[in-house]
Amino acid sequence: MDERAVRFEDGRIEKNIDAIVYCTGYLYSYPFLRSITPPVVTDGRRVRDLYQQLFNINYPTLAFIALSQKSFPFPQSEAQGAAIAKVWANKLSLPTKQEMQDSERKQVEELGDGARFHVLGFPKDARYINELYDWVKTASDGFAKEPARWGPERISLRERYVEVRKKFVDTGGKAQTLEELGFDFKTTSVGAIVDGKSSI
Repeated sequence: MDERAVRFEDGRIEKNIDAIVYCTGYLYSYPFLRSITPPVVTDGRRVRDLYQQLFNINYPTLAFIALSQKSFPFPQSEAQGAAIAKVWANKLSLPTKQEMQDSERKQVEELGDGARFHVLGFPKDARYINELYDWVKTASDGFAKEPARWGPERISLRERYVEVRKKFVDTGGKAQTLEELGFDFKTTSVGAIVDGKSSI
């Protein structure tokens, strides 16, 4: 038989396969930062010495945007960019080095010291974006360009994204609004998710 196919564990067969790419994740690597001591990456599983998953504790003029996994990168990057701009413009102060190290230790206790350190997922990703927003808002000159803050409707949508996507596909992929799919986010109560505190 010349047919190229893959049989999955559930018995489903996908035909006309050109290639199989076996993906196991990736490692963080910054070869252009090898001269920094202590190193920002040791085993590739996470970036080390980070405050707010963003600022290098030893070199605060070095920042890493969008390291997290299982989160929405664009709104997160926007909030991170606002924080970087305010800190580097001396409009917002970083805590002391000891406080930043304590903060990272707390994150390691919560998230782990390996690959899980950068996995935020829901609802941590939404809390993180809002915490950055709230922090940037305290800058001495306020907002120059205000990043997004995730309110109840956006957080509810993020929480139910898989369910919404499945319904969209199951109904033929033609709906143009959430209401057409039967979702009404105005009646959803997600205050605890929005206002809940995280160590991120």
